[in-house]
Amino acid sequence: MSPKKRIAYVSLNRFNTYLCDGVSNSTLDLLHFLKAKGHEVAVLTFFSDAPYKRQAFLHLASGRSIEGGRYAAALQGIPVHQEWLAFDEQALLDSPGHYLKAVTSKIREERVEIVLTSEDDFLTLFAVSALDVPGAHFFHSLAYIKHCRSFPLFIKLLTKRTLFAASRFLQGEVRTALGLEPELWYPLFDLDRLVVARPAEPAASLGYYSAGWHKGDPIVNRLVRMRPDWDFTVVGRNYGPPEGESPANLRALGDVPDLGNFYGRIGLLLVPSLVPEAFSRVILEAAANGIPVLANRIGGIPEAMGRSGILIDYEPDPASRPHFEELAGAYLREADGLFSKPERYQELSRLARQRAEAYRSEQDRLSLAHYERYFNR
Repeated sequence: MSPKKRIAYVSLNRFNTYLCDGVSNSTLDLLHFLKAKGHEVAVLTFFSDAPYKRQAFLHLASGRSIEGGRYAAALQGIPVHQEWLAFDEQALLDSPGHYLKAVTSKIREERVEIVLTSEDDFLTLFAVSALDVPGAHFFHSLAYIKHCRSFPLFIKLLTKRTLFAASRFLQGEVRTALGLEPELWYPLFDLDRLVVARPAEPAASLGYYSAGWHKGDPIVNRLVRMRPDWDFTVVGRNYGPPEGESPANLRALGDVPDLGNFYGRIGLLLVPSLVPEAFSRVILEAAANGIPVLANRIGGIPEAMGRSGILIDYEPDPASRPHFEELAGAYLREADGLFSKPERYQELSRLARQRAEAYRSEQDRLSLAHYERYFNR
């Protein structure tokens, strides 16, 4: 075994301390994995000036002294350095000197030997490259990949890093958009931690995780109106509920770091994404609980789902808006079919648990292989 190393995930605006997004959760779980291998790990995260980012910056500050816009905390036992920058993100891109000085100083201070970066975090990668610190770069989101095309130097710097993509679908997108060849490393997460006690019989209760309109808000809102006898639970701070309405069958919980309560109260998960997703973590979380999924056939969703649910055919047309009524009708028919046929529901529930176990095995295999090749040397 190689000597213990000091490994840090370093980011500008790419780590959310509320852990209400898949990228931040996967990053923290990766650090737990490396910590279990005997390494010293940490998150060094910097925030530009914006209301929600300031809120995220202060999230772990309770009872701690904030000096010079920075403080040290811990998240699930992982050390976290939080630092606030009094510039908006565009200003930092236009005049990056302040951030580059802050981040390089902190990396040196912590004597970091391996740096992990992600998405389109150009400035952090530039700083790490200037320091000549080795490490790996992770792609989790298709939206960020499209942004990367605007920075030719960023792509050049990426050619000198070890690259990973969160799905086979995303591998292909990175290859096409950036001409790079990332390796596949499915997102890490502890499935056992997410398993909760649930009723034996399926209830007509549907769950939905929203990060905005593109996740399928218009479809879910139509279902809420169409079936007032079904209960809907929505998590995510960017959800746009039916305008001017407060449906009695809808609970909108906002950001929820611990999704155990969410999975404990639903019988079916909706993933009606209107744009391609690289991978859908919530599908696997639901599968671990035996919760079938109804989802649009788009992007990396079929890869995540396997046979753990039902795919709704959907082909986005950039020239026109989706046919929301038609899509909502398809979801209604499939959900009604599952709730009215317990034997079909139980079969999908069994397949969902099988999918979760298969994912666990594949994820363990990839993690050990990548660890031995890139970290244990």
